[in-house]
Amino acid sequence: MKEPQSQRGFSLIELLIVVAVIGIIAAIAITYILQAKQAAKGASAISSMRVIHSSQTAFRAANGRFGNLTELGNANLVTNTDLVAGRKSGYDFVITPDASDPSQDYVGRATPLDDPNNEWQHYFVDATGVLRFAVGAPANTSSPPIN
Repeated sequence: MKEPQSQRGFSLIELLIVVAVIGIIAAIAITYILQAKQAAKGASAISSMRVIHSSQTAFRAANGRFGNLTELGNANLVTNTDLVAGRKSGYDFVITPDASDPSQDYVGRATPLDDPNNEWQHYFVDATGVLRFAVGAPANTSSPPIN
């Protein structure tokens, strides 16, 4: 008579535990990935705002006034076509020369395109060159500066 062979394998409980652990690890990883993605987009926006300010300085020296993004692009001071179009790395960029005296000031804003929880940083720069930020709301002259 043949003896029964012992069966090897994982029980249903063991498999469910493994799936649960993988799910927990994935949930944690996704959170960190989203935070890293937002940080990278924010760093890109900061860099773009610095490019805009240096371009504005050069444009004003050549033309006696500040310009908008299209003018900065036409003068080859801003060469990134996405930035000239006003959208780059998940941010919308708007540059507005002062309506009463464009030779004196401008306002530049970077607003996140997708911020469902109002957690992303908004950026602001003007002729002073001080880059400012606010979380979840548009930044302005009274917002804290970026160090």
